Amino acid sequence: MTIAPRIRVVKTRDGVDIAYYAIGRGAPLMYLPWGIVSHVAQEWQHREQRHWLKRIASKRRVIRFDHRGTGLSDRRAPFTAHGGVADIDAVAGAEGLQRFALFGQRPPAVPAMLYAIQFPRRVSHLVLGCGFADYRDFLGSSPPLQAARAAADKDWDTYTELIAHQATGWTDGAHARRLAAYFREGATGEHYLRCIDHFQKVDIAGKLLGLTMPVLVLQPREAAFPTLEVGKRL
Repeated sequence: MTIAPRIRVVKTRDGVDIAYYAIGRGAPLMYLPWGIVSHVAQEWQHREQRHWLKRIASKRRVIRFDHRGTGLSDRRAPFTAHGGVADIDAVAGAEGLQRFALFGQRPPAVPAMLYAIQFPRRVSHLVLGCGFADYRDFLGSSPPLQAARAAADKDWDTYTELIAHQATGWTDGAHARRLAAYFREGATGEHYLRCIDHFQKVDIAGKLLGLTMPVLVLQPREAAFPTLEVGKRL
């Protein structure tokens, strides 16, 4: 039996409770949520996510958390770019991290970049997976994502099924259904739409020259969103 990690709660400077856990030993890696929606307890119940996280933690200390507005963190506070920076800062403080690697994917890549720009001495390495600097570029790059986004306005369950199938490449229906259920556990449709409304106004391309640490950009060619061209522009 796999024992789930102990989940702790830390309060940000603006008074928001953030749920997080840490596993493994070694150099610290703060591995941000997969996207706008996450759930640190539920992800440990999904064998694909659990296997991946345990593999990464075999050689380093991995810190995971739910951004504000999702999962076990305070759901009354919406997830925003600058709110995400405060979430990272709070968890880093709770773990006593002086210097650490930071990994952000998709929308959480934005607060990862902003944090690294604001606190360059704390971030040893920055990893960006399927990231973007301008959400309009991210959304505009993928017609399938645009179609799923339109569904979110009408029905949250339909959106989660569509986005889960897109994320898994339409090749594993059982995995996609588990992922869709995970999304529904992590947040409501109203939360997702509030976040999207915020990120549609986000463009930090002009700030990227402030990244002074080594940066690794990961962009799978087969990813449904964003496209390879978006990754290249980072």
